[in-house]
Amino acid sequence: MSLFLDRITYQVDSDLITIKMRVLGVARKIRRKKNQDRFLREAEAIKALISAPHRGRRPSLESIRNRLLGKIPPKGRSVFKFHAGTTLEKKLDLRAWIDERKEPELYQGFGKIVIFTDNPDFPSAELVKTYRGLWQVEEDFRFLKDRLLIPVTPIFHRNDLPIKVHIFLCVLSLFFYRYMI
Repeated sequence: MSLFLDRITYQVDSDLITIKMRVLGVARKIRRKKNQDRFLREAEAIKALISAPHRGRRPSLESIRNRLLGKIPPKGRSVFKFHAGTTLEKKLDLRAWIDERKEPELYQGFGKIVIFTDNPDFPSAELVKTYRGLWQVEEDFRFLKDRLLIPVTPIFHRNDLPIKVHIFLCVLSLFFYRYMI
């Protein structure tokens, strides 16, 4: 049995799925390195802005923090660190660094997807296949919410039976739409 994973067909075997997950992990490490470079470049740009003499209003600590937090990816908050504060001479100071101790912990989770199931007897190949088909269900719900294609909302009925008929007709039209594609 084969699975369609990221536009490439693989035989379902634990070794091949592990290799696939390692490839995804390498791609995420490359993306993480680009994020690190972008974060450190932004910190250097802000530090140069703070230290350069200029006219006008200086950036506040809050604006500096918000600007740097915008450059940190949500999962990298434990690795990307910075400190913005004032010195004894009442000058703004900024330090940014990468926490080398936390980085290996973050890399351990790269390329892994945890799938929870309530049926432990379900074969793992079928479980992965079902998970990969999840996007179709999400797309169907998006179609049902779309007002132009199959409008489930708004429902202007007051009784239960017309509401049930309305939903049934919307789901039936979704079925015909899927059948025609």
